[in-house]
Amino acid sequence: MKQQPWILFVILLCLAGASPLTAQEKPAAKKMIQAPGSVIDPIPRRDISEAKRALMDAEKQFGPEDPKVLNALDDLAALYRVQGQYQAAEPLYQRALKIIEKEKGPENPAVMPALNQLASLYAADGRYGDAETLCQRALNISQKSFGPEHEETAIAFDRLAAIKSIQGGHIAAEALYQRSLKIMEKANGPTHPHVATVLEHAAACYQKAGQEKEALEFENRAKKIREMQRKDTPS
Repeated sequence: MKQQPWILFVILLCLAGASPLTAQEKPAAKKMIQAPGSVIDPIPRRDISEAKRALMDAEKQFGPEDPKVLNALDDLAALYRVQGQYQAAEPLYQRALKIIEKEKGPENPAVMPALNQLASLYAADGRYGDAETLCQRALNISQKSFGPEHEETAIAFDRLAAIKSIQGGHIAAEALYQRSLKIMEKANGPTHPHVATVLEHAAACYQKAGQEKEALEFENRAKKIREMQRKDTPS
C-alpha cells in the first residue's frame, strides 16, 4: 500500500476535534482530522489585531475571568495557532481552561473541549508528553461522567490513541483504537460514519507501524461505510 506523506498530520489533527488547520497542515488530511461526531470550527474571519481588540473589549466589559470572554480568547488563540505561533496561543488556551475549571469544576465534562484544544496545540508543537497528559485527563473525566461505554468515551479513547501513535506507542494505540471502535459500533451500529472515522484513524496508526495488511483491512472497511453513506445521501 502506498505511503501517504500526510499520515502523521492525520494522527496529530484528530486530537483537536474542532481546531483549524495550520499553514503546514495538508488540505488532503482535512477529511480525516475530525474526531468522530465533531465539527471543524472555522478560522475566525479577522486578523490578529482585530482579535486582540475584541478580547480587550470583552475583558473591559465583563472582566478577565468571566466566561463571556471565552469566545474572544478562543478566536485569538486559533489565529495564533493557524500561523504556527504556538507560544502565543498557549497562555490563551490555558486561560480559557482555567476559566471553565473555575466556573464548572476541574472534573466537569465542560472542560473536555478546552483540554483537547490545548492537547492539540502541544502535539502540534512537538510536546507529546504534555498532550498525552491532557488526553488522559479528558478520558478519565469522560469515563467518570458518561461511563465506559459512552460515545464520548470512545472519542476520548480515539484521541489518546492518536497521541500514543504519534510517539511510536503503536501497541498501546492499537488497543485504544480497538476499544474506541467497539464502543462506537455498539453505540451507533457497525456502518455508522463515526465508526468509519475511527477505522480511518486506526488504519493510519497501522500504516505508521508498518502493518500494511491491517491498515488495508481497516481502510477498506472505512471505504465501504463511506460509499454506503454517499449512496444514502440525496444528490
